[in-house]
Amino acid sequence: EGMAPETTLVGIKCLGFVLGIGFESDILEAMQLAIERRADIVNMSLGSDEMPSTPDDDPEMKAVDVLVQNDIIPCIAVGNAGPGVSTVGTPGCTDSAVTVGAYNPIIGTIPDVYSSRGPTLWGGIKPDFVMPGSSIYAAALGVLDPVGDGLQNGYAVLSGSSMATPHMAGLLACARQLYKEKYGKTLTAAMVKDIGERLGTAKNNDTGYGVLTWDMVKNYAASYLV
Repeated sequence: EGMAPETTLVGIKCLGFVLGIGFESDILEAMQLAIERRADIVNMSLGSDEMPSTPDDDPEMKAVDVLVQNDIIPCIAVGNAGPGVSTVGTPGCTDSAVTVGAYNPIIGTIPDVYSSRGPTLWGGIKPDFVMPGSSIYAAALGVLDPVGDGLQNGYAVLSGSSMATPHMAGLLACARQLYKEKYGKTLTAAMVKDIGERLGTAKNNDTGYGVLTWDMVKNYAASYLV
């Protein structure tokens, strides 16, 4: 059923001319539409291989900051350009984003290639967390449909930080509902990182704070929201 099967999902498709290729203007418009649709969480399984020299040089990064200012949590893929350092492109390199890398939950390792590494060129540690991103059975159409299973059935077996990011978005959708209904609090991107700071591992440029789990979400609420 996925991470949050009862969520209200808004599909804003801004890429896909050729296997996810598109224009920056379309990505910016999609973020604006997310604000207009009053989204709680935004999943952005996309990114460029280029990192701006400073946070002030990039319109996508500025738009991510605007999402956060509107109480939207942007979950953004770290990219698939590992294992070299400083390979996190825009907009995943944005300080305010919840940037997600991939890990293999079966063997517990970070893939060499399809999870980029920090730091940013201005010293920020990225990703913020890692989530399952290896051999994920995911909805797919067109040329990606038969990947991994050889079947034209609307699903494919895919790997990458784009597969990891929806795991984070779904978990945070459930967490945001819990915090609102039980504690009267609105979960923010800053709070998500505080969960990692308090309950995760020491942050580094390979795995961030590590894997965000439901137990961490509940324990943080019980300890710091009451």
